[in-house]
Amino acid sequence: TPALGAALATSIDFGNGAVTDLFGAAFTPTLTNGTNVASSSHLRAVAIRVNDVVAVGHAISVTPNANGLNTVVDSTLPYASAMTNAADLIGAGGCFISTSFVGIRAVGETTGDLARFNFTSNGTGAHTLFIIYLYRIL
Repeated sequence: TPALGAALATSIDFGNGAVTDLFGAAFTPTLTNGTNVASSSHLRAVAIRVNDVVAVGHAISVTPNANGLNTVVDSTLPYASAMTNAADLIGAGGCFISTSFVGIRAVGETTGDLARFNFTSNGTGAHTLFIIYLYRIL
């Protein structure tokens, strides 16, 4: 039974090995506009890291150049990895515009060790994207 004022635990073990690294925090990624993007801006991002696995919740605003086209934005990661395959980072998200839902795919961009977000634009107004993705620190 823990007592008030007791020292903090340095690891947690549920019987399958200890969790020794557990971090969670907000972070501010750098966005890079790719295909069909007039502008993009960071709204909010939080990450939790357990050992070498990172989960990220990310909200960004993207204004496409044209309607109905593949639209791409890249984002820096909260913890660097060494991804060699697009599937080293996986995730999905969504954006609700007017009466339409836009799905978003999150994959790894291996050249720059980034998260890449792809979606089909729905108009040329600002799209607020909400994305969740996971990756391993390799």
